[in-house]
Amino acid sequence: MSLRATRTKIVSEFHTYMSVQNPGLAIVGDNQPYPVTPNDPWVHIAFVPSMRFRTNIGSLPKWRQLGILNVNVMVPEDTGSDDAWGYVDDAIDALKDKSYELSGDAGRISVFNTDVQPRGILNGYWTVSVKTEFKKDSA
Repeated sequence: MSLRATRTKIVSEFHTYMSVQNPGLAIVGDNQPYPVTPNDPWVHIAFVPSMRFRTNIGSLPKWRQLGILNVNVMVPEDTGSDDAWGYVDDAIDALKDKSYELSGDAGRISVFNTDVQPRGILNGYWTVSVKTEFKKDSA
C-alpha cells in the first residue's frame, strides 16, 4: 500500500485542476520552496496520511489508509479577499467527491468531507485553509 502513489495521484490531480482554472497561480507542495514572487497569490497543498488498518477478516487482507489534504490559499495582505475565495471554491471543486483508481490494481482513492477555515494574516498573506479527507482502499 504505497503512500507515494496515493500522494502522487491526489496532488497531481489537484495541481492539474487548479492550473487549468487559474493559469499562472503558483501551486506548491510538500517540501518545495515558496514562490519567489512575494506579492502574488499562491496555494500550498500538504498530503497528511493518518491511520492505516485492515478492513476485513480472512486470508485475503484488505486495507484502508485514511488521511487529509490540507490546502492553504494565500493572497497578499491588504489586497482583498475576493480572489482568495475564488481559489478556495476552485480547491473545493478540485477535491470534493472525487474517486481515483490507481494503476496496477493498487487500490482506489476517495476524497470527501471538506472543511474551510479562514486563518487570518500569516507571514504577510491573508490565508484560508481547506481541509479535505481521503481514504484509500486496497488489497
